[in-house]
Amino acid sequence: MMWQEKIDLLQKNFTPKEFHVLFTDGANILKRIERRFIVKQDATYILTNWADNMKNRRFVHEIAATNFPGIFNLLKHNQAYWFVALIGSGPTSRQYVYSGVPKALQSLASLTSNDFFIVDKQLCWFLYFRRSGDKIEVYKSGEAKTPLDTERLN
Repeated sequence: MMWQEKIDLLQKNFTPKEFHVLFTDGANILKRIERRFIVKQDATYILTNWADNMKNRRFVHEIAATNFPGIFNLLKHNQAYWFVALIGSGPTSRQYVYSGVPKALQSLASLTSNDFFIVDKQLCWFLYFRRSGDKIEVYKSGEAKTPLDTERLN
C-alpha cells in the first residue's frame, strides 16, 4: 500500500480535529520547525537531513519496540501535535507534516518503519524518533521539558 493510501485510511478513521493533513500550510510549518530546531548547513537547501542537524541534540530515551505505543500515552490526549514523517531514506528523504492528537499519531507512526519527529505546536520542543532494529532512540531539541523527559519508558 502506498503512503497516500495509508493516509487516506487514517482520515477515514479520525475526525479532522483529531487528524489533519496540512496541504496548504505544510511547507510553512516545516520551515518554521526547521528555523527553530535545525542547523542549516546550506542556505539553498531546505528540509534536508534533520536528524543529523538538530540544534543542541540531546538523548532522551531508548525504548524497546514492544513498549513504543506507550510514548503516546505520555502526550496530552486532547492536544494536537505536529508529526513529521520521513518518506525515503538517508539525507534526501522527504518530510510530510500532519497535525494530530496522540491516538491518531500512534496510528500514523505504526504505518511507517522510518524515523519520524513529533513537535510541540508552540515550538517549545522537538522530538526525533530513530528506529534501530528492535529499539527506538529518542532525541530532543529545545530547552523546554518534553513529556518524555522524566518518564521511564522501558
